[in-house]
Amino acid sequence: MFGEEAMEEEMYQQKPGQDMPRAVQTFVAFVFLCLPIILFAVYGTPSEDEPYLILSNARIAYAQQVSEHIRNTVQDFVTLLGIPLEKLLVQARVDFTEDANYTIRARVDTDAIVLSKLFFVELQSEVAFMSSVYLGALTGPLRQGFANAMNMSMPSLTRPLEAWFTDQSTHHQYFSNGNAGQEPRVTVQGGGGFGFGFQLYCGCQLILSTGTGHGGGFVMSSSNFFGDHGGGGGIQVFKSSFNGSNASALLVDVGGGGGGTLGPDGTSHVATQPNETCPYRTFREVVQSVVRPQIEMCPADLLSLVGGGGSGFGFEVWRNATSAPFAAKPVTMYGGGLDLQLSTSNAEDQNKVCNGTLLNGTAALQWKDIEAAIDKCRNRCQGYQYTECQCPCMRLVFQARNQSFASTMTC
Repeated sequence: MFGEEAMEEEMYQQKPGQDMPRAVQTFVAFVFLCLPIILFAVYGTPSEDEPYLILSNARIAYAQQVSEHIRNTVQDFVTLLGIPLEKLLVQARVDFTEDANYTIRARVDTDAIVLSKLFFVELQSEVAFMSSVYLGALTGPLRQGFANAMNMSMPSLTRPLEAWFTDQSTHHQYFSNGNAGQEPRVTVQGGGGFGFGFQLYCGCQLILSTGTGHGGGFVMSSSNFFGDHGGGGGIQVFKSSFNGSNASALLVDVGGGGGGTLGPDGTSHVATQPNETCPYRTFREVVQSVVRPQIEMCPADLLSLVGGGGSGFGFEVWRNATSAPFAAKPVTMYGGGLDLQLSTSNAEDQNKVCNGTLLNGTAALQWKDIEAAIDKCRNRCQGYQYTECQCPCMRLVFQARNQSFASTMTC
């Protein structure tokens, strides 16, 4: 049997995603993003390429940290199943991406440094979502668990962006009006999202499938701040027959999420997946009654995990001019993200035995192209207001992946 009772109690009592290594990783990312500010203070005026390097370094740091947090979140989930790390070590194959159509006309001392912090803001929101919503939904009653976790986590998901907007240095350096003949006030609009999903197999038989995602966007000027976001997740648990037929009966099917608007008058609303199926009260009961018995019956070399996901974030900066010599035009457009594949070391071998159903099945592919889809939304919507194009586009991305929270995204 995997895990002792004492270990099991500790797993369910601790708050997922709050361990010290994760905090250290986030601190390292923050230092990484602050590095351009330190270099500028020490070495003075940088080269013409420095604005791009500042934003590019921030994008890479963001992507590295998101990929690590996704992998660690999946590993935390596996731990909740009572599977020791040495029995099911999750590996991640990551590809970093950069938007092909980018334009950077920004001053280093204010524009590029201030804008680079937006990547860290997005990172904070995504990490908070993984911990408080996705893993948080597993700590209480499972029915309506994702909707309840989303509702309780709204402040932590929106606070980083609101703090960036209200920070006095941001306003002083970036949003305030310039003097005559100098840089005028600007509008910043952007958005992003992430998602991942994975499946647990014994041989070719599916035991568990789960996925989660979150997306949103914003528009900011010196006096206005509005936007929206939505997120959620779901879990399906199967009982396999282990009679050679690869047939699995669906016993648990729960999911939900929520969304809301940003700003001082922000609203929130949640939704639960229609016709939730769950004969158990908590996820712990599901694990004890359904999942763990199947894991214990499964030979160690046949237990495998496959999945995928991605993340992306980008922004546009527009000058707001009411008279010559300034014209309303995009000053800077930049963004990027990552694609990743999740698997255990034996997944490829098991996939061959199962005729490709593990790595190429519908469930495995569901989240595999999410970053590419979000990237297409951003590129297609450049030059348009977020509410007119990118928000509806991202809503369709999540709807195409059968995520019930997509209906709560308000554009």
